[in-house]
Amino acid sequence: MADVVKPTGSVSPTSSPGGPAGLRRNVLSMPEVLTQSVANAAPSAAVSVLPAIAFIYAGNGAWLTFVIATISMVLIGYSVSIFARRFASAGSFYVYNTKALGSAGGFASGWALTLGYVFTAMATTCGVAIYLGAFLTQIGLPGGTTVVILLMIAIDVAVASWFAYRSIGLSARVSLVLEAVSMTIILVLFAIVFARKGISADALALKGMPSAGIGPGIVIAIFAFVGFESAASLGLEAKNPYRTVPSSVIISAVLVGVFYIIGTLAQTTGFQGAKVGFDSAPAPLFDLAGLMGVSWFGYVMNLGITASNFACTLACINAGSRIVYQMGRDGMILGAAGRSHATNQTPHIGIYLVVPLMALGPFVIILSGHGPLDVINWMGTTATFGFMLAYLLVAIAAPLYLYRRGEPYIAPLVVGIIGSLIMLYVYYSSVWPIQPMPGPLWPIIFVSWMIIGFAWYFIVRSRSPHVMAQIGAIHETNEELVGARV
Repeated sequence: MADVVKPTGSVSPTSSPGGPAGLRRNVLSMPEVLTQSVANAAPSAAVSVLPAIAFIYAGNGAWLTFVIATISMVLIGYSVSIFARRFASAGSFYVYNTKALGSAGGFASGWALTLGYVFTAMATTCGVAIYLGAFLTQIGLPGGTTVVILLMIAIDVAVASWFAYRSIGLSARVSLVLEAVSMTIILVLFAIVFARKGISADALALKGMPSAGIGPGIVIAIFAFVGFESAASLGLEAKNPYRTVPSSVIISAVLVGVFYIIGTLAQTTGFQGAKVGFDSAPAPLFDLAGLMGVSWFGYVMNLGITASNFACTLACINAGSRIVYQMGRDGMILGAAGRSHATNQTPHIGIYLVVPLMALGPFVIILSGHGPLDVINWMGTTATFGFMLAYLLVAIAAPLYLYRRGEPYIAPLVVGIIGSLIMLYVYYSSVWPIQPMPGPLWPIIFVSWMIIGFAWYFIVRSRSPHVMAQIGAIHETNEELVGARV
């Protein structure tokens, strides 16, 4: 029996599995695919908050936690690349992990990633509301009222949805421009810090670093990377996907990681000797701009971070809708989800399914009396559980896949063991010690999501057992690496 099942023979250059039209083929360049991963990590937004939290735990060793987190994500990226060099699909880990872990492992990965993308978008829509609202306030307009916040969230979701619906090429180019602009704006501020103060010798020497804080600091740093794998969902639309996708995943981890390391060192350096410390600054980047005598830069940064959050919302819609599309094609969920738009060749039904959830969560939480920052903290934490499960499973699946095929697997096994242990540590540190309410709710929501998913999985398995053989089967294969096997 062939190792790979294709829907109807080979796939033409202008169409892909699914739909009569399928997804548009051979349209995304390496920079555009890379931007999908970078934008999904939202580095400009993350660097404005997470280094300060890492500093609370690790002090002058905060930058080191991001070095370790970067290495960790490169290891996960290596495991992803083992599959991405062999298979091109819209299903990302949903397809990859099926190859070694079977239908249950593949479904768990896809279902967990869907939660990750949906809940991340809930957070980034509120990021848009916070930073765009701050800019409006700066220029004398109301930016913090509940009505304005909800309106900004609705506009963010609506505009991002339109780009995702209209064209993956257009979406990728918009994300590329926005993320490049936002990261450049923040790098300018970091350059000002280094030009005026150099790099903190105390930080480089790890002076006073609390050793007990390194572990929690690493957990915070790893949270900054979630979503870096999402280029894998563009395998059917990328040019030369067997090189573009794996390279994009690994490069994005390195690129985002270097950005975080620079940002953490710059903020650690800039706050030295200040009345308000890095670990207690209410808005680190804006306070840093004031310390450097460029307070006006806050206006620019508000717009830059708004752009980064919007790009992340768009990236989440693109990645999440494609996993739903793949599940629909396999018959695992609503069959209509596997349709693509006849003209735009985008997974429009998948977009219709994930987008309402992305808006509903923030609306419910804010209308119940909480602020957009609560949404970011709560939904971002919940999303991370989904990503971590997918990363854990791919670290296990990659060496197992190679072993079963009789290919060299020792190096991937070592990488997979390290990656798995890191992900397990992140899980452990996220739930223990038990946090005060509402902290315990987020793992409960994640577990509930997975229980609901697997309840449906077993219903489908009992009613339509043939569907299990289809999970992860619709994709394209790099025959040079895989070929037909018996």
